[in-house]
Formats: sequence, structure tokens, C-alpha cells
Amino acid sequence: MAGDKPTTDSGRQLYEILPEVYRTRDSYESGGQGDLAQFLDACGTLLDRLRATLDQRLADSFPDNPPQGPSCQPWLIPYFAQLLDVRLVSPDEHGRRDEVANAVAWRQRKGTLAAIEQIAEAVGQMEVEIQEGWRRIAVTPRIGMPRLPAGALGEDAAFDERAEHPLWAARHPALPTTTVDFRRPAGAVQVAVAEDAFPANPTAKRTTFSG
Repeated sequence: MAGDKPTTDSGRQLYEILPEVYRTRDSYESGGQGDLAQFLDACGTLLDRLRATLDQRLADSFPDNPPQGPSCQPWLIPYFAQLLDVRLVSPDEHGRRDEVANAVAWRQRKGTLAAIEQIAEAVGQMEVEIQEGWRRIAVTPRIGMPRLPAGALGEDAAFDERAEHPLWAARHPALPTTTVDFRRPAGAVQVAVAEDAFPANPTAKRTTFSG
């Protein structure tokens, strides 16, 4: 305690609810010795410890990473994991907390792109971007699959009129943009898209990073 005012949180609260006349008599300015403030400060020390114990008991009931306040003690995390049948793999304490706290939600969304990305970020405690393999490989159209008319894509209708000709068929605008044409190995595929829009090309990189 410093001066004639309590320094503990509970001690200050008790001191502030006292009538002004008692605080004035206890202050140094009025000739007091601060005995009342010291007594309330001693009571406040015990009350603060009781409050901290109760807060920790409450925090020990939840294995997550709270935005503020105390979190559960680290030695409790394996017990939470055993209750939920979670195999902890993250070497970081925050990662293990996320593994247990999100176990049920991740199981409900098992196999989805969002769940895989969240698991990787929680385990590694770093920003992760998931790339689906099928978006990064070249594809070819199925034989006999109907195609949109070239006119609907703003191209020359001759592509439809000469669809039986191999050279015209290989360059039909309705084919997938990554269709491999070995007769033109150096030809680059260009996809016209609006400004600030994702290209329709499946091989184009797509990111979920903000900004």
C-alpha cells in the first residue's frame, strides 16, 4: 500500500463505497494515519486472490484461446483432447488449444477446403493457403461432350460449321481453356476477363489471403 489509499482492486472498491466522512478522517491531510485504508487493503489482497482463483476455475472449463482474460492451464489440454478423442499434433500450446476447441466443428466439415486450411493454420500457427490440385492441372474435354456454339462466345460461327475438321475442332472456343494442343506447344492460352475479376482458367491461382 502506498500512502493512505488501497492499492488492491478489491481494496479500492471497498474504500470507494465507504461514506466520505470516514475516508476524510482516515486521510493524511486530515491528520489520519491511513489505518482504515490499510485494513481494507489487507482484505482486498485476500479477495483478489479468491477472485483470481474463481476466474481460473472458470477458464479451466474451456480449452480455447480466449481473446482476453485467463486461459485453461496447459496440463489440462491432454485431458480435454482425450474426452473428444483428439490426437494432438501441434508443437505450439496455442495450436493444441485450437485443435481441441475446434475438433467438433472440423469433423462436421471434414474434407472441405475451409476446414483443411483452418487445421493447417492451427497446427502450424502460421498463415496457410491451400491449392486444390485439380485447379492446377491441364484437362481435356470428354469425347462427345456437347459444346456451346461459338457464336454464343462471340467467336466466328465457322467453328461450328467446320466442327468435323480436326484443325477447327481443336481450336473451338468452347473447349476448356487448358486443353492441351500438342500441335501448338508454344501457344499461350489467354483468357479475356473483366477488370478486377477472377479468370475462368482453372489453372489460375486463387488466394484467400485478405487484401
